[in-house]
Amino acid sequence: MNLEVICLESDAFNALITEVVQRIKDEIGQQEDPWVGPDEAMRLLSCGKTTLQKYRNEDTIDFRKLDAKTILYSRASIMAYIESKTDSLLNF
Repeated sequence: MNLEVICLESDAFNALITEVVQRIKDEIGQQEDPWVGPDEAMRLLSCGKTTLQKYRNEDTIDFRKLDAKTILYSRASIMAYIESKTDSLLNF
């Protein structure tokens, strides 16, 4: 397995992160539904079912349980969580 290391100056790294966040915001802004299913939530968060369950248990993201098997997640709270993690990366 080859591993490549990429070095960036902090200003370039910050600009890259800002651009990624803006692209995610633009993509999300095009979608109208404020609630997403578990597959979309996992895609946005880049996580699996176990981590998504952990986020529910810890009240990290807002969700609504419609019935025993149907759970919807707040797109706004997912994006706020992603942005909070991005902000903590920028302030290293």
